[in-house]
Amino acid sequence: MTGVQTCALPICFPVTIAAADPGIGFIRFNNAIVSSATAMYIDASNDESTNISSFLNTIDDSTSTIKGHFRISKKNNDAVFALFTISGLSDNTGWFTVSGSYVSGNAATFSNNDDVIITFARTGDKGDTGLTGATGATGPAGATGATGPSGATGPTGPVGATGATGASGSSLTYGNGQTSTANKIFYNSTGTNPTATAAGDIYIHHEA
Repeated sequence: MTGVQTCALPICFPVTIAAADPGIGFIRFNNAIVSSATAMYIDASNDESTNISSFLNTIDDSTSTIKGHFRISKKNNDAVFALFTISGLSDNTGWFTVSGSYVSGNAATFSNNDDVIITFARTGDKGDTGLTGATGATGPAGATGATGPSGATGPTGPVGATGATGASGSSLTYGNGQTSTANKIFYNSTGTNPTATAAGDIYIHHEA
């Protein structure tokens, strides 16, 4: 971190926690319990009446999410301290509001009007966005989906062409009483039933 500046200030704690100018050379918090504070109010001049506005404004110019840190410690006992991050800073003309979060320390033994050292450290600006990484490997294929519904029945096709006419059968001619031994066919024009000679014989009768 760059832009470190140190100045000695008597702390105004915990007489008041109002959001107002604490007076030249004083700071105060928005909570009587330092570790629970989320804002510090600091005059634009330290206890030597040196104006520190220019430096405080450079802290807010940082493009990083955490713009810096500040640490307060007892002037004669560095073991008593409180460390905060800085998330924002507002110039109220003559005094500043420094927003932040408590990180660590041993602030329980701070007393009203203690002489303290406050150190600011500004965070550098946010760096450029890095290059896009390589494309990852292709994932495995997903499971086969369910079978969809059957489609509608198509229209009836055209009627096929008429088949060729079959060959004519042969004909047999029999006179009255004539038989065909090979075909077992009997023809009788007299109306009498001839005697069958075998199973499956065919009898043909001619009506007068």
